[in-house]
Amino acid sequence: MPPSSMTEPSNTQSAMAQPSAHSSTTELVLASSSRWRRELLDRLQLPYQCHSPDIDETPHPGETPRALVHRLALSKANAVAAHFPATTL
Repeated sequence: MPPSSMTEPSNTQSAMAQPSAHSSTTELVLASSSRWRRELLDRLQLPYQCHSPDIDETPHPGETPRALVHRLALSKANAVAAHFPATTL
């Protein structure tokens, strides 16, 4: 995926003031393209950046809704974590 399509700047792109083993601050990354989730973080005034992972969200045959949500959350977090090793997803 080209770098220009990997990250989408948010209205607030500074680091969070929480301790981290890797640095003095931890940065929050939203691993989603959901406008609703971005709006929620904006309302909470949490600094973050947005990275939309390219994950196929098609349910597997016989997959329960709970298993689907779990698999997608892990897949998205793993896809984004490779690009942001010192952040909180």
